Formats: sequence, C-alpha cells, structure tokens
Amino acid sequence: MNKDKKFLSGALYVSNYAKCLSRKVGAVLVYNDKIISAGFNSGPDNYGNCERCFRRENNVPSGTMLDKCYAIHAEQKVIFEGLKQNVDFSKCTLYVNCTPCINCAKLLVHAGIKKVVSCSYYPDEFSLNFLKNAKVELNFIKDDIPELEENLKLLIDNNIKEKELVKTN
Repeated sequence: MNKDKKFLSGALYVSNYAKCLSRKVGAVLVYNDKIISAGFNSGPDNYGNCERCFRRENNVPSGTMLDKCYAIHAEQKVIFEGLKQNVDFSKCTLYVNCTPCINCAKLLVHAGIKKVVSCSYYPDEFSLNFLKNAKVELNFIKDDIPELEENLKLLIDNNIKEKELVKTN
C-alpha cells in the first residue's frame, strides 16, 4: 500500500474522534514512517467541548471569523504534541483529512513542516496560496484511500487515550 494513502487513512480515522460541531478534522504527524502524534479538532484541554456553535448559528461562511470558534484544530494539536517530544518538524509530514485554514497554515510553516497530504479542500484559497508561497509541498489524494489496518487503529487509539486527547465530557 502507498504510504501516503496509509497515513492519510490514519488521519481520516482520527477525525472520528473530533468533537467540533461543524467540521470533523483529524491529523497525524509522521516522522521516519511512524506516527508520532495524532490530533483532532475539539475544545481546549480544561475547557470541554462545544455544546453550541456560534459560527453555525450565525451563518458565518466557512473559512471566516475563525476567532469565533472555541476549537483547537487537529493540526494545532499535532504540533503541540510534537513540541512536547522535541520533534524536528522539518523532517515530518502532516496528513490531514482537510487542508489547513490560514491559522493552521501559518503555524505549520513556522514549525518548519515541508509536506502536507490531504484528501479534501477547506474553502480558503488564501491558506492554499500561503502554503504554496512558503514552499510547502501540498499533495492531494482523492481516490482509493483504504480502510486503516487494525494494528494502526489500535496504535492510534492507544496513543490518543494515553495522551488523554479524548475528553469524556
């Protein structure tokens, strides 16, 4: 199996954990062909998850008014976890089921991530252009993304639970 498809299927699997009421996004950060961090969008630690969505309730167009969202994005979570591990982000690839918003794109560029693989577009041309101008390789895989292998599901589940990334509230 193509490794990009394999790890992208991991990001899709992680998106099942997402607690956001608007968009289910999952991401995995890969170094030397190993998943070192997994993240999904949800409320910040010690805050809980959203019970209402201001942006949805007010018909805010996707990609706008991101400051009116409580969620920590999947890409942000994998960066935070990578920082705890002193990861050299320039040697990592980020796999995410939706291209990054501009806030996440800026964080990825600042961290030094050089490659992002995704399977769907977030409706924000500005962030896509930003990544392109920052020389971040952005690859899209739309077809034939396989179901994640059971051993990788277990690895991701254990990683997420071990780091207490899954909130019960």
